[in-house]
Amino acid sequence: MQVLVYIGVALLLLAAYTAWGMIRMQTPTRGRPIDPAVRTGEAMVVIDVQKDFTSGKTYDAELVERALSRINRLAADARDKGIPVLNVRHVFKGPYVNLLVRLLSGGRGGAGSRGLATDPRLHLDAEADFIKHRGDAFSNPEFGQWLDRHGIGKLVIVGLDGNACVKSTADGALNRGYRVEIIDDAVLAYSASGWAGQKARLKARGAMIAA
Repeated sequence: MQVLVYIGVALLLLAAYTAWGMIRMQTPTRGRPIDPAVRTGEAMVVIDVQKDFTSGKTYDAELVERALSRINRLAADARDKGIPVLNVRHVFKGPYVNLLVRLLSGGRGGAGSRGLATDPRLHLDAEADFIKHRGDAFSNPEFGQWLDRHGIGKLVIVGLDGNACVKSTADGALNRGYRVEIIDDAVLAYSASGWAGQKARLKARGAMIAA
């Protein structure tokens, strides 16, 4: 009987640790506020459009093609205007997290996966490439440092997922005072209703939602 109690407690602790990790994964970061009045630069930020995530069954194939085509057009337009395109990719970190990823999603996004590269259908010609291990791109200090060095005060955000890393990065930017624009038809979201709620919340925070 005592063994069963220990097992039960261990399982509860493991479940709590897992839940805490999932919450922490998508909790936006906070950092030193910027002054957008003197940070006049703009950058396009592409979030997690990696083969691992676009080749599964999470998103309808037609919606993926449509979003990728839109991102390509936006990237080409940004380059024509001299606006830098920044590519952000996600790699899950830690043995326990990667174990869960292997069990729940076949290892998509996990360390060592063959699909961590940007979807080959994208033609970004990105100015810089950043790896993150949490939802918010600002969780990688090098991302914010690059924006600082180049005087960026506005971020145009596209990619996936609207209910996860896109919204977390947008929140991280808003927490620091960046101007944020999200291009709706260049964002993939596993839940349309959830994404609608996130857009309303981000808009209330000051983000611009564009078609």
